[in-house]
Amino acid sequence: MLKSITIDGRRCKTKEKTHEYLAKKKGFPPYYGKNLDALADVLSTYGKNVTIKLKYSSSIKKNLGDYGEILLKIFTDAAERGLITLIIK
Repeated sequence: MLKSITIDGRRCKTKEKTHEYLAKKKGFPPYYGKNLDALADVLSTYGKNVTIKLKYSSSIKKNLGDYGEILLKIFTDAAERGLITLIIK
């Protein structure tokens, strides 16, 4: 079964709020550690049956600066490694 998770970059205003938002998203496990390493770990467990739709990615860069760039790289790296399907809008 294909699962789809939509992430709205406008909701990513601070590091803390970003991880709280991600933790509440459908498909993120309750043990999500709310940091970049934990995000990479979660994405590595999904598999190709998960599509992540990342909307308003420019807001992530604008609000979080370098941290936002790293966060986006984690998503794109996971997609390049075939761990997830990623759609950036």
